Parts: sequence; structure tokens; C-alpha cells
Amino acid sequence: MEKLVKRIIRKMEYGERLVTSVIFCSMMAVVTAQIVMRYLFNSPLLWSEEFARYVYVWLVFIGSAYCVTQDKHVAVTLVTDRMPSMVRKGVKIVCNLLVAAALIYMLPHAFQYVRKQSGLLSGCMQIPMSCVFAAVPVGYTLIVIHMLLQTILIVKGTPEKEVCG
Repeated sequence: MEKLVKRIIRKMEYGERLVTSVIFCSMMAVVTAQIVMRYLFNSPLLWSEEFARYVYVWLVFIGSAYCVTQDKHVAVTLVTDRMPSMVRKGVKIVCNLLVAAALIYMLPHAFQYVRKQSGLLSGCMQIPMSCVFAAVPVGYTLIVIHMLLQTILIVKGTPEKEVCG
């Protein structure tokens, strides 16, 4: 079971790294092309800023899920660093489950919001806004999966360094 969980985490990490890298590179390429077109050729790309804004939304939500796997989110650890290992693990389990529960609670609302946006099109690119806002439930789902998989590893007694990063 532990090997399966670790394999799932590794595959998800790889996919998230790949997707965020592609998004970031495409965003940088389009913004650079926009700068070149605007200032060298005096012919701006009308859709570039909209594209950058919308892919940035995806970058944030998928990147947030990846940060969970690496335990890189901002945290105040003044108290937990002074706790015994077993207590720290218990706190981590409770925190993971609370975050997962909060996101699970918000997931139906996120899906409902995406459905409400399905009739709207973006200004320049004319893509459905539901494609943009779908980043929210996708990101929430990835984070919940990571939180639950981490919790399984902690309960199984996996060392802390192997659980995150």
C-alpha cells in the first residue's frame, strides 16, 4: 500500500511539474512576443494579456497542489517545531484532514460556479470562461488527493522527509 501511494504521489508530482512548466514557458513566450510586437513592430497582440492572465490562474492552482507535495506552503512552525515527533505527526494529520474537508466542502460550489460561467466567452480569445474557472475545482481536487495521500503515509509511519518532498 505504501509503495502504491508513493508511486501515485510521484506520478502526480511529475504531471504537475510538467504542466506548470509548460504553462509558465507558454506564458513567458506569449508575453515576450507581445513586447516584441508592440515595441518593435508597433502591432500588439490583442489576445496576449488575456491569455497570460488565464493561464496564470491555472498555474496558481496546479502549482498550489505541487507545493503541497513539497510542503512548501507558508507555515508558522514556531510551536510545531518544539513538539515531540508523535504529537507533530498528529497535528499534521489533523491539519491535512481539515484542509481536505474544507476543500471538499468548497468543491461543489466551485463546480457550480464553473457551470454558471459556461455561457460566457472571454473578450479577445472567445474561449468559454468555464475553461478558465475550471482551474479552481481541478486545483482543489489535486490538493485534496495530495492531503489524503500524505495522511495515509503519515499514519503508516513513513518518515517525515519521505512524506513531503
